[in-house]
Amino acid sequence: MDKNFAVGALVTWVSSGIRKEGFVLHVLAPGALPSEFGDFPSIESASPRDHETYIVAAKKGSETGKRKATNYWPRTSLLQPLEKLSVNLWGVARPTLTSGSEMTSAEFDQGQPVKWVSSYTPKKGTIVKIVPAGTLPHEIDPAYSCVESSGGQSLPRDHQSYVVLGYRTDGKGKEKLYWPRTALLRSA
Repeated sequence: MDKNFAVGALVTWVSSGIRKEGFVLHVLAPGALPSEFGDFPSIESASPRDHETYIVAAKKGSETGKRKATNYWPRTSLLQPLEKLSVNLWGVARPTLTSGSEMTSAEFDQGQPVKWVSSYTPKKGTIVKIVPAGTLPHEIDPAYSCVESSGGQSLPRDHQSYVVLGYRTDGKGKEKLYWPRTALLRSA
């Protein structure tokens, strides 16, 4: 399968005779299931696929109004690139396009301000702890047992990651500790 889409890429496909369009939220490696990557309750469980797949935030091409987008796990063979959206994906922040694999590790320093998008919500914060590969935050310090993770809550990551003291940029909620995906972090 030679289709490769980056996080943030606009895509369209037809399923059950209905055209849908949206953007790539996450890139999954061959054999990975959406449930392993994060909490996507609107995606039905299925068998792992032997090629790279994508979680897409999308709406039907004919939908209008303020109904939120839904997460889909479409067949990669059905996806086509799209120039621009004809529907309003209300309530969804499109991720910044990334070059290469989504899992490319970035290097940040302790105390560095960062930003990321998680669960469609932009967040900002400061790196408070660097977590070595293969380690969970609470193994470094029990104070990090309450860290909010964007997927893989109980599994160590195979790359260096970061504990961030952050907040939602929309003013809702309060400051708390997060353990976001390294690939989603950007310098603020």
